[in-house]
Amino acid sequence: PAMDLCPGMDLDLFPASSSAPAVPSTKEVEQWKIQLLKYHRSAGHPSNFNLARILRDAGRPQWQVKVALALRCEDCAALKMGGSSSGQVPPASMRPMPRAWECVGMDCTEWTPPHENQKCTVLVLMDLATKFK
Repeated sequence: PAMDLCPGMDLDLFPASSSAPAVPSTKEVEQWKIQLLKYHRSAGHPSNFNLARILRDAGRPQWQVKVALALRCEDCAALKMGGSSSGQVPPASMRPMPRAWECVGMDCTEWTPPHENQKCTVLVLMDLATKFK
């Protein structure tokens, strides 16, 4: 169920008003899903939890918040790492994690000190295991 995705999220903070039906019709749910996808896209593809929180904070009926928790966006599914359509299944490493200073990264840059006319070349070394520079 959608509620398992959001433990501790109290959806009864803003119950539906008496003028709104407690149980929506199938047509209303379908129209809401279409509108919800428009909201989802225009908001920059937020997670279902964040979208539901926005709707809950706006005072939307509980059924609309629950539909938002179960929303499926094809664009988000295609870009998700490891998704079947993404082709971006991350590789599994079979070797142990490196220890400190076993693997070092290097980069070179130029820096001009303030109030100086001379550039300095700087070599930056970083331990890739501890991220120590």
